[in-house]
Amino acid sequence: MNSTNLPPESRESVSDHLNELIALCNDSQSGFRAAADHTKSPELRALFIRLSRQRIDFAEDLRVAVANLVHDINSSLNHRVNREWTSMKTTFVSDDPQSALIECERSEQAAVKAYQNVLRNVPLENACRILVTAQASSVQTSHNHLCTLRNHPAYAK
Repeated sequence: MNSTNLPPESRESVSDHLNELIALCNDSQSGFRAAADHTKSPELRALFIRLSRQRIDFAEDLRVAVANLVHDINSSLNHRVNREWTSMKTTFVSDDPQSALIECERSEQAAVKAYQNVLRNVPLENACRILVTAQASSVQTSHNHLCTLRNHPAYAK
């Protein structure tokens, strides 16, 4: 991704926003992993593991974009823990599939909004915009799938 079209202050702003998405992906990865570890449903476990691995890949792709943008990955990034994912621990302990799906869906909705915010408000270079748009689309698809599962009779209370 060529960053020469953006002035340094814009590159720094874009980098900050992409680092926020990296932190979000890291939080999501941890949350989906926790959901996978605490569900007894083989189908949900497979889904949560797939989403967890997807978020690892998303974070890595975004790190590459940041490195290309600023020529240095910000190693001091504050990986703040997403409170929504942290609060899910009690949900997972009970092995209530519908509650886990509700919490995962709610957190995915927050991720959808974060990606939409970046796409609307950040001056992304074309290649970076394509990356963020593709990830946003995948997050939206995951959100929709979680909503469908949440309402499915197999996972209802």
